[in-house]
Amino acid sequence: GLIVSIFNIGCAFGSIFLSKTADMYGRRLALMIMMVIYIVGILIQITSVDKWYQYFIGRIISGLAVGGIGVISPLFISESAPKHLRGALVSCYQLMITFGIFLGYCTNYGTKVYENSAQWRVGLGLCFFWAIMMIIGMISMPESPRFLIRNNRLDEARKSIAYSNRVSAEDPSVYALVEELDAAIRKEESAGKATWGELITGK
Repeated sequence: GLIVSIFNIGCAFGSIFLSKTADMYGRRLALMIMMVIYIVGILIQITSVDKWYQYFIGRIISGLAVGGIGVISPLFISESAPKHLRGALVSCYQLMITFGIFLGYCTNYGTKVYENSAQWRVGLGLCFFWAIMMIIGMISMPESPRFLIRNNRLDEARKSIAYSNRVSAEDPSVYALVEELDAAIRKEESAGKATWGELITGK
């Protein structure tokens, strides 16, 4: 029970602390970093032979990565997707999580015929495929325009918006959206930084 639940504990800490990488390095690169951490966690688990604590540590590390992804991925989708697709794509994120759980159950069912450690190693091994596929997919994705504008990279933000909306970077709608996002970000910054105490108390 402890080994199973430690993954969720790792997720909780990852969602709080590792999600900060999205503000430091950008949403796109942060997701790729999370996937590398996830792969390290899976490697530690899959190479364990007779040390339960090795598997335990691997569960924590992979949990940290999944917690970070749980925050950064919907953030990246909502900031990068065109307005008319934003709601549907964020909903697809949750749908794919449910689909992944279904595939996990199917894998467990399919490996019940084994009498050795292949019962759990096969399922863990398949995790590499999804992680590598995500890293490859993120290479071709543009960075979040909101992150770029916050870091005064307006030309890159225009290119990102143009790429996502399949229009020219010189399109008037692109300039209008950049100005709208820039004004919203400056307004947020003028309000100052919120503290954890304010989040809890509401004051």
